[in-house]
Amino acid sequence: LMRDYEGAARAWTRALSLSCSVTTVIRLVDVIEEHLPEQYDHVDDVLELAIQSLGQDEQLNGRLAKWYFENGFYDKAQAHYEVAETLSGGAGKYADRIA
Repeated sequence: LMRDYEGAARAWTRALSLSCSVTTVIRLVDVIEEHLPEQYDHVDDVLELAIQSLGQDEQLNGRLAKWYFENGFYDKAQAHYEVAETLSGGAGKYADRIA
């Protein structure tokens, strides 16, 4: 099996430029997180741009909150977890991450 993760990231980035969707953004972030750790610093930029383009979304805010938390930006993480929780309908999905 060929493991061209950089090529996969380029393909997902191209897909984003053609038809931006939450699913495409999440898949691009997954490829970066799992296989391109040297690009991990750009995940917040990808997610912020997606939220600006697509509007507020539970998954996008949840993933951005996770990135902020993992990088020590706890206030920003808290804010995005709260938005994700609200967008989830208050189901408690993010309750354990909200202080």
